[in-house]
Amino acid sequence: MPGGSVSVILATNKDNMVIEGICSDAAHKWWGGRSAAWFLHVQLLFLALAFIWPAYGQQIPPRQFGQHEGLGNMGVTSLVQDGDGYLWAGTENGLYRYDGERFHRFRTGVPGSVVAALHADQAGQIWVGTTEGLCRIVRHACRQVLTREGRALPMALGQHLAVFGPDQMVVVSGERLWRLTARPAADTWEARPFFDNQAGAPPPAIDALLAGGAGELWMGCGARICHYHHGRVEEYGVAHGLPEAPLAWSVMLLDQRGELWCRSRGGHLLSLPAGGARFVERRPAAIRLEALLDPVLAQDRDGRLLVSNNFGLTRGGPGRWETLGSKQGLAADDEISALLVDREGDLWIGIAGRGLRHWQGYRRWENWTERQGLPSATVWSFLRDRDGTLLVGTGRGLAAMPAHAAGFVTHARSAAVGDVQLGNLAMDHAGGLWAGSFAGALQRRRPGGARFEQVAKLPRILALLVDRSGQLWICCDGGLYVIADPEHDPRPRRVPLDVAGTGGGVVRTACQTAQGALWFLVNREVLRLYDGRWTTVRHGLPGDVRLSFMTCAEQTLWLAAQGEAAVWQARADADVARLSPLAMAMGPLKGQPLSGMLIDRRHWLWLGTDSGVGVWNGSAWRLLNQDSGLVWNDTNQGALYEDQDGSVWIGTANGASHLLHPQSLFEQQPLRLLLDRVSLDGVTLPAARFSVPWTPGALEVRLAALSFHNHDALRYHYRLDGLEQRWNTTEVPQLRYAALPPGKYELQMVAENGATGMRSALVTLPFTLAPPWWRTVWFYLAMAVLALALLALAWRWRLNKALRRALELEVLVRERTRELEASREQHRLRALTDSLTQAWNRAAITDLISRQIAAAAGGQPFLVVLLDLDHFKRINDTHGHLAGDAVLKEFVARTRQNLRDADALGRYGGEEFLLLLPGLDAVTGHKRLSQLHLAVCAAPFPIEAGLSIAVTCSFGVTAGRAGASAEELIGQADVALYRAKEKGRNRIEYN
Repeated sequence: MPGGSVSVILATNKDNMVIEGICSDAAHKWWGGRSAAWFLHVQLLFLALAFIWPAYGQQIPPRQFGQHEGLGNMGVTSLVQDGDGYLWAGTENGLYRYDGERFHRFRTGVPGSVVAALHADQAGQIWVGTTEGLCRIVRHACRQVLTREGRALPMALGQHLAVFGPDQMVVVSGERLWRLTARPAADTWEARPFFDNQAGAPPPAIDALLAGGAGELWMGCGARICHYHHGRVEEYGVAHGLPEAPLAWSVMLLDQRGELWCRSRGGHLLSLPAGGARFVERRPAAIRLEALLDPVLAQDRDGRLLVSNNFGLTRGGPGRWETLGSKQGLAADDEISALLVDREGDLWIGIAGRGLRHWQGYRRWENWTERQGLPSATVWSFLRDRDGTLLVGTGRGLAAMPAHAAGFVTHARSAAVGDVQLGNLAMDHAGGLWAGSFAGALQRRRPGGARFEQVAKLPRILALLVDRSGQLWICCDGGLYVIADPEHDPRPRRVPLDVAGTGGGVVRTACQTAQGALWFLVNREVLRLYDGRWTTVRHGLPGDVRLSFMTCAEQTLWLAAQGEAAVWQARADADVARLSPLAMAMGPLKGQPLSGMLIDRRHWLWLGTDSGVGVWNGSAWRLLNQDSGLVWNDTNQGALYEDQDGSVWIGTANGASHLLHPQSLFEQQPLRLLLDRVSLDGVTLPAARFSVPWTPGALEVRLAALSFHNHDALRYHYRLDGLEQRWNTTEVPQLRYAALPPGKYELQMVAENGATGMRSALVTLPFTLAPPWWRTVWFYLAMAVLALALLALAWRWRLNKALRRALELEVLVRERTRELEASREQHRLRALTDSLTQAWNRAAITDLISRQIAAAAGGQPFLVVLLDLDHFKRINDTHGHLAGDAVLKEFVARTRQNLRDADALGRYGGEEFLLLLPGLDAVTGHKRLSQLHLAVCAAPFPIEAGLSIAVTCSFGVTAGRAGASAEELIGQADVALYRAKEKGRNRIEYN
């Protein structure tokens, strides 16, 4: 639609199908002049179309496995998990096993390289079918299975292996069915034709094989489906609901209810209900299942079917299908070649030619980004509307997900909100919706209204709170405001905060406890409003703790401060005069910058950080990050929200995550530690007690902790009893001891996951190294003879002593030389740094900029920033030059705290400083500079004991370019700085 923008309106029907409508900005203007009733009529019209479009699925977490992770071939053909928990991947060129750390190729005994099928039997052992034969994995080798005549059993790609009972397997080889029977005495298996001496004629060429109940098989027999039971074969055809067209039924599945599902290469999807006699067409009406050479069919732990198609996956069941394709993170032409639901309920997706993808947190998480309808992936706030719609404040306005829908859309009634960062949402008692932006815009949508209207322009809004009496409290970085009657008088009134010298200050957050007391965090101090009276509550924390976060439970305050190693819980009675907080260690979050706090209905504490979310249930921590299924690790300010059903929404800088079942966080399977491989001097040994002769080679032990969640947080604690007293810790699951002396030992090992809090049982490996030959009696006699011979060499002692002395002198000369070089380097650094601030001096920072210009010839961007303290002369004139020096040093210290290792800061002259930011351009550096500006000049500068002054600063920014000189870039930054001062100072200008 030329000359205008386009917005999308979505809704869902009872089957979770999504419908769309498109509306231009001109149409928005037209509707803006009409009544809300017209708008609702249009919504109903769109709802009438709800049976056309399939539902959107959520974002698939991008955990990809390929050659860098050890998967040497990217053409995955089959997936299976064995009884120990190892994941096996068959490919077009080799078999690979995943131990949680990386894939390792399994070669020993595997016939051929093209893996056609994998299957786990009742004992958890893996069967491997290749185009050249069949084998089963026993310990560290694959033992081939042959016919009575000694011939191999080559297999074609497909569903051709099944368990037929205790010590029996069936396999399709050469389009014939074979029975495999165990011979325990010889620890081998024997293959013979299945239909020898069986009643009924054998079926024609078999395309697929599935084991049903005891002694029951289902087979794809060309265009028919064959059922073997009670020793006979029954064929299903057109009379039983199968299509007339000739098809090949290539994959089958029995679901949790006993219903048989069959998929053809032509795109048909049929099912036979348990106990039924006729197949039913189940192909989704609104989703095409295209013809595929090798379709895949699976079922997840929640009973949903997973069906491959030519654009990704179709998931669900009759009447509730949804598509998972390019909108959810799969490529538009991804060909799904294998599916596996592992023992933890996660989904593994094999993609032909593109490796393997692990859908982390498959059952537990839903993730949403711009692909699923969010106007911006930066998510700041959540609120559930009274009609069940979930509202989301993003970096570009408001998004909504109607009740029972499966995707987000730009909120149809948020035209007045605009593309702003909506950091706060609240609903008053009358049903009015309030939105606050970081730009200070306070907006309202009246109860039942159609659009938002701007109520006031305030300082940056940090939090909104509707208390029990219905008042709306607005926390800003320039004070506190209140609307006593949001429904009838929406004008905010500034609340004077002069309690204990807090002034207006920064009001960071507010909450209300069960007794009705309102609590506010103002200038890092705790204020309470109860019964119309304001008091400052001395928090009683140890040391000079400057609080940054606060949240309320029924009778409890939770407090936190940036940079501290603990959070505090304090009882908050209405008449309390002093808090007595109880400190609690932050576990895996220690040292992480906090971004938000939440107390849920379970009284669990949730802490958002830039590296994930920590959850405390009163006794243990859990860390949630991208390895757990979170869409992004960097969570946003205050973007933690508990929904009505107890699930939790988390806003990040790259999307929104929905934790469906928080209670399952502390119900994980026990962590199991396995000895994957034990070798001594390169020779593989049993992973159990052993005794071997001594060798000078190294003992190597490879460990495996087969939990695929938060694997990077695994730590291995170990010690070798008989050699070590203390425990060692390593992040690498590989232990190595070189040249152990003879003796008896016990290797003790424990695995611990710092993110999940799980710890394995103690695993031990006892072993003995027998003494070597040179510790025998005859060897000692030989050594006595050798000692007599050594006396003849005594004359060389003086010569050796002289040589050692010469060597010592040489070492002393080298050490003295290094000291002189170190001293020279210290003098050089003093010549390049400013004596007052210890930043680079003018010559040094100019030289660094020149070097960066030379490096920019390779295309690397960078920014040059000229920083100036506003009205610095007033500080010197009013408070003296010592105060001015203190401000300059504090300015440099704050700036350095917020710089990266590659950034450089130098004093250009007086109160002017130059900042070099490699790797950033004007777009990517905007947020970075805004954060730096706020961090440096937001708080007052201390100048002497008990006295501080407010100082602002201005930034002039220019983007570096190759070919320019340092003086030119500094001049351009100076022009931008001059413009910042003309515009009122305390701002950032770009040139």
